[in-house]
Amino acid sequence: MNNLENTNLNETVATTNVANKYNLKKIDTESIKNNVLMNNTFYAFKKAGNCRICLSLPEFGAIFIGSIIVGAIFSIVLPSIISIIIFIVLFVYGVIFLRNKNSRAAYDNYLENQMIGIYTKDLAVLNFVPENIDYQTIKMIEVSGENYDIAKYNLIKSAFYLGADGVINITHSSTAYATSTVTGSISTNSSSRVTGNINTDTKITTNVYMQGMAIKLV
Repeated sequence: MNNLENTNLNETVATTNVANKYNLKKIDTESIKNNVLMNNTFYAFKKAGNCRICLSLPEFGAIFIGSIIVGAIFSIVLPSIISIIIFIVLFVYGVIFLRNKNSRAAYDNYLENQMIGIYTKDLAVLNFVPENIDYQTIKMIEVSGENYDIAKYNLIKSAFYLGADGVINITHSSTAYATSTVTGSISTNSSSRVTGNINTDTKITTNVYMQGMAIKLV
């Protein structure tokens, strides 16, 4: 009985040592979430509060144009003063609604970035399959991003919400494509002379695809 216990103990120690070699360890993601919420909620509110308007120009323009269209429709069947009131109410409501939505997004993003930052320090991200490790596979993660760093951040973010202790067998690939916009014009005069000019603006867009297996240590 003692020999069996010693054997199990030795196997456990050996497995633990191998896990440490790969920087693999059990991560309590719920504890990370709770600690961040307790210690950073005030700063998150402050971050959201620093956004006075929280509206981009396209958002502001969309609210304005939408309010005008709805007000114009009502002006067909209602007095002008009422349609103007409807326009003002819709515009103010739209601004307040989107501001609160964007402010909440800023609050959530701040807390999420704090959580991911702590999680990243403990997470093992390996581009191979480790041997002699007891683990369970959770899910194959597939993400993309504008560059390698963004794709890797998205991978870690997905692993965090899965409660993974590590991500193994990481692979990545990238694609790039170009889009061109031509502006200007040319013409031929009576002397068969070509006049005018053409400008070509070329934009290269890249995308990095990354995948890996999220695992949980046993």
